[in-house]
Amino acid sequence: MISSVMPRFWVSWIQRTPDHRPLTFPPHEAILGWWCSGYDSDGKAVLCAAVQAEDPTAACAAIFKDWPEAAEVRDNGWRFFEHDMGDDWIPGDRFPLSGWMKKRFGVAAKRSH
Repeated sequence: MISSVMPRFWVSWIQRTPDHRPLTFPPHEAILGWWCSGYDSDGKAVLCAAVQAEDPTAACAAIFKDWPEAAEVRDNGWRFFEHDMGDDWIPGDRFPLSGWMKKRFGVAAKRSH
């Protein structure tokens, strides 16, 4: 598990490929969790990820390891890229945690909305 002293980032992008799953399962350890939250008007998946990394550059690099196609976001922009989430932040109930996500977020962490 990644050190809990690093900040957590909440990131979203449009995945332009037909298969929106990460290259590995579970994804790289910096990815605490990821979700498909819906589809845009062109049928492309809208992905969200919680990432634990030293800084925004490292958070982007972690995403690009499992979603290399997301690198085009550098030109088009992220849907959102929140970087002040704190080191114990967990997404709300809309984004349920599966088993591997619970381990990465840590069971003692408090859920926030």
